[in-house]
Amino acid sequence: MAKEFNYPHIGTLITGVLAEQLMTKTELGDLIGMSQSNAIYLTNRASIDVVNLHKIGVALEYNFFKHYPIEERGQEKNKEITDLKARIAELEKQVEQQKAENDNLKKENGYLNEINGLLKKALH
Repeated sequence: MAKEFNYPHIGTLITGVLAEQLMTKTELGDLIGMSQSNAIYLTNRASIDVVNLHKIGVALEYNFFKHYPIEERGQEKNKEITDLKARIAELEKQVEQQKAENDNLKKENGYLNEINGLLKKALH
């Protein structure tokens, strides 16, 4: 099932980039080989064709396509695998710490047994 996507108004985005670059719609038209009226028309549109969007992006050195993200198949699964691998590494580290603690407890238990044995000898 496709996710709902709120598409940006591309004309508004183009107008914003033009303003940031202190460029007029007429100048944009000149850069992409369009008349002033066609350039103005594009900046009022909610959507435009990919070729024109690419031409505008190249002219303005701005990637408008970043506003239309696509989650590729498997991307979510790859993230899940990466997360699981990190969790496994974390658990393996915890296991090693527990093993070290267990070894220390065995040594301590051995010492306590020796002390117990010495106390029993001293009391008899």
